[in-house]
Amino acid sequence: MDFNAINRVAFTRERVRGTLAYLKKKRKSGPVPPLVTRFGKALSHRRGRLYISGYEVVPQEDRDPLLKRLIYEEDSTAPFGRDSLFHDIKNRKLLGLS
Repeated sequence: MDFNAINRVAFTRERVRGTLAYLKKKRKSGPVPPLVTRFGKALSHRRGRLYISGYEVVPQEDRDPLLKRLIYEEDSTAPFGRDSLFHDIKNRKLLGLS
């Protein structure tokens, strides 16, 4: 999977919700969401979250709260340094934070 191509896509809540709703349907009828068209079989969902090739998709609207939670929570293990935090995020398999 080409992560440079994935990082060019704008993951909004609306797109992620539409894709999740489409993937949960038993019968795939109606318009196909753009994320399904683009990533196809690499998409999966678990517990109401969207994954591309095993990486969790983080919508644009959820970036700041997620980063604040990762860094500032009381029991957080995330480092404060820029480079070390970047490495930690990549190890957590999150997409949409670049």
